[in-house]
Amino acid sequence: MSRIKPRVRDKVKSPFRASSRFGLLFGVHPVFTWLTTMGVTKLGRPHLYEIDLMRSCVILGVVCVHLTSYFSQFAQPLSGSRTALDMSLVVLHYTREVFMFITGLVLFYTYYDRPHPPVLSFWQKRFKLIVIPYLAWNLIYVLFEGTYIRHFTWSAADVWTMFWMGVVKGNLFFLYYLLVTMQFYVVFPLLWKLLKRFEQQQVAIVVASFVLQLVLMATEEYLVPRWQSNPTLPTWVHVFLGYEDSFVLSYQFWFIAGAVAAVHYTAVQTWLRTHTRAVRWGLVCAILGAWTWFVIARWGLHQSEADLITVLQPVMVPYSLIVGGAFLTLGVAWSKRRTELPRWTKLIQFFGGASFGIFLIHPLALHFVEQLGYRWYFPMPLHLFELPLSIAAVYVSSGIVAHWVGKVPVLSYIVGKKG
Repeated sequence: MSRIKPRVRDKVKSPFRASSRFGLLFGVHPVFTWLTTMGVTKLGRPHLYEIDLMRSCVILGVVCVHLTSYFSQFAQPLSGSRTALDMSLVVLHYTREVFMFITGLVLFYTYYDRPHPPVLSFWQKRFKLIVIPYLAWNLIYVLFEGTYIRHFTWSAADVWTMFWMGVVKGNLFFLYYLLVTMQFYVVFPLLWKLLKRFEQQQVAIVVASFVLQLVLMATEEYLVPRWQSNPTLPTWVHVFLGYEDSFVLSYQFWFIAGAVAAVHYTAVQTWLRTHTRAVRWGLVCAILGAWTWFVIARWGLHQSEADLITVLQPVMVPYSLIVGGAFLTLGVAWSKRRTELPRWTKLIQFFGGASFGIFLIHPLALHFVEQLGYRWYFPMPLHLFELPLSIAAVYVSSGIVAHWVGKVPVLSYIVGKKG
């Protein structure tokens, strides 16, 4: 597979390279240079418009997942409506995996061809744009919940406890994604060096990572529930098992797959352009396969509905990979025609640019839509007609709010925008 073409670099001398005797004197020249390569190169990579489309579609999928889950509680178990909603959830549960894939792809597309990974500057830039939103939204969610939770204690100690536990666990609404992303930022320099060191074995690394992901998901699906219910295990084991949703290792394949795709992006892009029919048929087969597994597991293996719609299960690994490839293929095709479709282009870039803010804001919109659903309940299946309207309301309103918050100096940091 072909690598990314080398870029023209404007080199900036590091003050710690000026004197080799300085480095030899302290014996830390290689490591210290690696850690202090802040702004070594100014790189101008072409913007990946296809990623805008992927982000706008995947965040729409996130909204669909959460509202479909909400509407499913009104349907009777094993009813036609409940089965239809559960089967919809099965095919929508690609979202977190594809977001992790996008994160790995974009970072390695940006940084892989640099002579040194700019560790300190990378951490400074990336953590500023994710730690601030993470802390801010943990606090916002705690205060927001306090406005509608009965008997909420507004003492400083209780608010601080809820806030701190949310920060540590990442379990307030859907902030686990930010916690996982921060862990990936920490290990990013090591993964960069690993892929550089074993550049000729990257395909083998991806295959090994894929197998490991299947093993991890099988463990999560079939063994972890037993371990969690085992009172004889040490307390630290139970604590560790409680972090399976927010631990970077649980998503390692998606970061590595995105990274390797970025390294060989020219070849990946070419393959997708020339095999669109294969990608389309692969997507159809993947959806049919996911539904087939749902039927077999539900009525053949008698698994519960709750177990069947979980994200961290083996079947989601190949399925999410195919769906992610389909979205990337669609994005590559659209990027070539974006100037011919100005209205669609503006819409896609609007929601793609606001996707991170939508992710953070939409739980608030979800709450109000859900409250309306409780008050204006209609019998099934008439109730299902509210679903697409609710999805549109949450998606559009969250996008608009995220867009305007992103334009306000300083406040823009809470939606991941520079102030």
